[in-house]
Amino acid sequence: MQLLEETVRNLIDRGQKTGFVTFGQVHEALAESDHDPDRLDQILSSLEDAGISVIDDRDD
Repeated sequence: MQLLEETVRNLIDRGQKTGFVTFGQVHEALAESDHDPDRLDQILSSLEDAGISVIDDRDD
């Protein structure tokens, strides 16, 4: 659980600097900590609660 909290904290710190994080950044954070899909929901909810937008990072 501590690894999940650290992952969320890092994403929030990154998002506070730019106002958003990308889905790619979230995916990278998940890959590093090997979380399951339910944890993705927890991370996205935590980011939303912190006022951090998660945006698509595709170059359209």
